[in-house]
Amino acid sequence: MSVILSFVLNIVIIVLLGATIYYAIKLSRSLNDFRTYREDFEKLLDELTRNISDAQRAIHMLKTTSGDSGKQLHDVSLKSRALANELQIMNELGERLAQRLEALTDKNKTSKPRSPEPAPVDYSEPARKTQFGTNDGPSFAIQDREFGAEDDASFVEDEEVFTDIPEHLQSQAERELYNALMLNKKKTSGRP
Repeated sequence: MSVILSFVLNIVIIVLLGATIYYAIKLSRSLNDFRTYREDFEKLLDELTRNISDAQRAIHMLKTTSGDSGKQLHDVSLKSRALANELQIMNELGERLAQRLEALTDKNKTSKPRSPEPAPVDYSEPARKTQFGTNDGPSFAIQDREFGAEDDASFVEDEEVFTDIPEHLQSQAERELYNALMLNKKKTSGRP
């Protein structure tokens, strides 16, 4: 009986040894396949790492470029806003000036009749000498039809500058026009 038992045990050991060999061979093949796949997987990981690095560089360049472009666009928009505001102010000032000139024109048409045409100016040499003194005088003269020579002299002597000029008058031309209008108004109303 011990012989049969030892024989059965030997057969069981042989079967188990055969199963162990079978699984060892299967494991060896799996390990070889794993090594092969691992090399391919490492190549894939290296390529993926390179692609990620390239993508990060591209994103960084895109951020830098978009930041620069955004800053330039912001500067251009600020300049365009400033120019639009300046144009709007210039337009408003032009409209105000046109309204004032129109009102002044209407006022002058209604308040003062036009004087008759002045006598023609003699431009001959003797007339120029008597009219302007010597030849050293001006080569031409501008005559104001509404004011005589005495009025011009008194206007220059009596000219005064108004100090209560409104703040919305920004340019020198607007201030001078305002001053001239106030002097004209003062003269036409008869105030001293």
